[in-house]
Amino acid sequence: MRGWMRLVTVLSCLLLVYFAPCHSKCVMTECDGETDSSHPPCKTNASSFQPITVTRSKNPNYIARLEKYCSHLLQEENKAQVCCTQLQLEGMTKRLSYATGILGSCPSCFDNFAKLWCQFTCSPDQSRFMKVLETSGGAKGVVEKIEFKVNRDFAEGLYTSCKNTWASQNLALSFLSLGSKVSYENFYGFMGRKDPSVNIPMHTNFEFTRDKKAMNIPTTPCHKPANPQTPACGIIDCPLESYQLLDLSGMETRGVRVFEHQIKYFEWFLRLCGCFTLTMILIFALKYSCHRSPTASENCYVDFGPGSLEVQFEHLCVQYAQVVIHQPLKCVFLGLFVASLCCLGNVWFHSLTHSIDQVSAADGETRRHQKTFIETFGPTHRIEQVFMTFSPSMPENFLNQDDTNFFDEMFQLINRIQNLTVFQGVSKFTLDDICYRPLGKTKGCAIMSPTNYFQNNWNTFVNVEDNEEDFDYNEHNPFTHLKHCIFHPFTVKTPTGLSCFGEFGGPIDPALVFAGWNKNWHGTEKYTKSRTFMITILLSGKNEEKAVSWEAEFIKMMVAYEMKNASFTFMTESSVAHELQAAVETDKLVSVLACASVLLWINAMIGIYHWPESSLLSAFIHQKLLISTSSVFISVISVWCSIGIYSFGGQHATDNAIVVLFFVITLIGISRIFLTIRTFQSNGHCYGHPDITDREMNSRITDTMRRCIPIVLTNSLICSTCFFLAGGVLPYISVSMPAVEVFSRHAGLAILIDTAFYLLVVLPLFQYDARREMNGRCEIWPWYQLSADTRIRLSEDAVGGTLRSPVDWFKIAIAPLILNKLCRIVILIFFSITFVSSIYWSRKLEFGFDQTMAFSKTSYLTKHFQNMNKNLNVGPPVWFVIEGDINWFDPKIQKKFCTVAGCDENSMGNTIRSLAYAENYSGNFLRGDVNIWIDSFLQFMHPRGTCCKTNGQEFCK
Repeated sequence: MRGWMRLVTVLSCLLLVYFAPCHSKCVMTECDGETDSSHPPCKTNASSFQPITVTRSKNPNYIARLEKYCSHLLQEENKAQVCCTQLQLEGMTKRLSYATGILGSCPSCFDNFAKLWCQFTCSPDQSRFMKVLETSGGAKGVVEKIEFKVNRDFAEGLYTSCKNTWASQNLALSFLSLGSKVSYENFYGFMGRKDPSVNIPMHTNFEFTRDKKAMNIPTTPCHKPANPQTPACGIIDCPLESYQLLDLSGMETRGVRVFEHQIKYFEWFLRLCGCFTLTMILIFALKYSCHRSPTASENCYVDFGPGSLEVQFEHLCVQYAQVVIHQPLKCVFLGLFVASLCCLGNVWFHSLTHSIDQVSAADGETRRHQKTFIETFGPTHRIEQVFMTFSPSMPENFLNQDDTNFFDEMFQLINRIQNLTVFQGVSKFTLDDICYRPLGKTKGCAIMSPTNYFQNNWNTFVNVEDNEEDFDYNEHNPFTHLKHCIFHPFTVKTPTGLSCFGEFGGPIDPALVFAGWNKNWHGTEKYTKSRTFMITILLSGKNEEKAVSWEAEFIKMMVAYEMKNASFTFMTESSVAHELQAAVETDKLVSVLACASVLLWINAMIGIYHWPESSLLSAFIHQKLLISTSSVFISVISVWCSIGIYSFGGQHATDNAIVVLFFVITLIGISRIFLTIRTFQSNGHCYGHPDITDREMNSRITDTMRRCIPIVLTNSLICSTCFFLAGGVLPYISVSMPAVEVFSRHAGLAILIDTAFYLLVVLPLFQYDARREMNGRCEIWPWYQLSADTRIRLSEDAVGGTLRSPVDWFKIAIAPLILNKLCRIVILIFFSITFVSSIYWSRKLEFGFDQTMAFSKTSYLTKHFQNMNKNLNVGPPVWFVIEGDINWFDPKIQKKFCTVAGCDENSMGNTIRSLAYAENYSGNFLRGDVNIWIDSFLQFMHPRGTCCKTNGQEFCK
């Protein structure tokens, strides 16, 4: 009996010894003599199939790495049984650290991802769910293909926890999926495909099954924390319900309508009512005032003294007319003296050439935020752009073409830009001296261009070689590399052996360099169908003077540049100011020609054409060359006076506003002299008998001034008031558009000054010209005078109505037509329809205007703006600046702004990201990635981060 028991015991021990390895056996291990952690593993042999045991006391670094990524493998706090060596563990943790940049925003997702590869590399039960299929290297047995059985529950749990995680401006899994198309199959297909460029050293056949032998450990849903030390994923990376991503589909679009029939602001309604009431009181006072007399009209209600306001005002005009008649030189010299003082301020004038000075107030909220940003983070970068579009003859997919001439031209253009030299005094500089270098002087300039996938080197492009025999791209080698970079822009080494990173040391987002594809294409594949390539160059904002000089030379070069295989458009940071200044130079000539045309027109209209005597000089008796020309010069001086006065106060205008200002004020000045001359002519005052006395002439001139001055003053006050209101009258009206504000205020003051000069200079000149005309003297040769008989005959003709100026045609032909009853009805109906239609269509107006309307059709900027509207899919950056004394070290404060895992669901960052990712609202223009510095700080300090801190200033590499 005892013998049988001994036999059973011995057999049991043998069975345990025999079967134990079957349950704990390794299939991969470190290759003999290998020191590279990225090298593929080798198949185990009889001496290496047993798992190894590591302890904290003997292997502290090993245990620390396991705790960081594979804590589930620790059987005890200080011990673990694993199948990976120190070198294998280093390689795996290095690859996982790279993945934190893609999946790190969702800790639960990354933890599941890490579990997959921890089990793959280090699990002591590898033989249960893994099998080596192919090896290379002979007896060395380097693993080329391996079978990995994964329980479907784990595989689906990993994919579900990561499918909504975002990285950069795309779904994180798009960087880890075949063709960048996120799906369950593409995700595991990508990870199972050998690609050393993305740190995948072997082929892995994933077999998803419900078999109990398949690898299966618990996964963590994204809404739950993986462990007590890490938070759950944020609401952006883990939307439990679709409505949690901000649903804006039912919201009304804002920022479109400029007119609403509802009165939204009661305060503005009260202001309008107040203005209307004051206007009615003023009209009542002027119309129904009366003088102190028993015979006052029954319609007089308000007593203002010995005469109505209108009568008193006309009396003042008569008194001033007497001053002008008797002391004309003093009035003229006073006007010229005032003009000299006001124009003196032009010494301090400088034009506002920067475009931001025209659209944003210096003390406005936008400029204040910009100032805060610059003072805190430094000046923003300057952006230069070039868009190149294929000729229609080129194939749709540029990756399938045999002709590289277009790329040759693109590399030549980049080379010209990089070598563009600017001379400034005795010094010279190139793009390398002023460009933005994100990684310092050891790296190149930040140039976003397809050529930078080849580090902007043509030789690199043409000499690309495919180093991976089993890589199944069929295109030519340069395009193999280019396509790989389009689908995987973060690749450090493609199958061609090149990096996708630009020479500035960073990745290049395809959305920044490719455009113009058919809208039917979606996903990353659309970039391969692009018809337009974009080059974006960033200049440092620290040396603006050099940057502007370089941009000026760049514009000259690009205007004269030609491409055979493509058309191109371009712009620089200073292009808007450059083109506005060029437009001003053109507008100056146009404005001068316009003023000359108006001057010719006024001379033609108010002159009287006849040839009373045989001498040619007699035809210039009733012409108005002197007074009309003088009024134009007076209006020009009025504008300079307005500019000078504002320059004294430090407020400056733009050149294009000044050009328009000259034209507007000149037209107003000419209308005044037209009114004055026509008033003088309409009463027949311009014809004088030989025996006319000075008293009669003074009476005629006084009567003309009495009629004209009230009209001119009233018109001037109304016009200037409207301009001042348009320019903003604080605190009632505030205008935040400097271009409108500056123009309106300058125009309002210029009108007032021009009115003053009308009284001081133009009227004395008018009274001189009136005397000359009544005396029958020639305008261009005052010593020539009509004979007495001729003057008598002209006076008789004037009484008979036979002498008329061209403007009398309106009185004879147009006025009776307008006063016709049928015509009046038609005009009234037309006006009513137009008025109602204007109100209706004003509700459909949009704020602002298309930027292509700001320049002429021949401008290179207009073509570039049109190209941007058609092809550009990436807009300008938007900055959100937070001001105030905030304790950023407080975790509670951090959670109110950040977007990483553990932050508040309604934090500022999550709210902005929700807007940026909301695709169901056409009125939302926020798109792309949201970069918040507090996120970068928290990720930098995360223990799983790739940065190694040695002290406060240096970092290990």
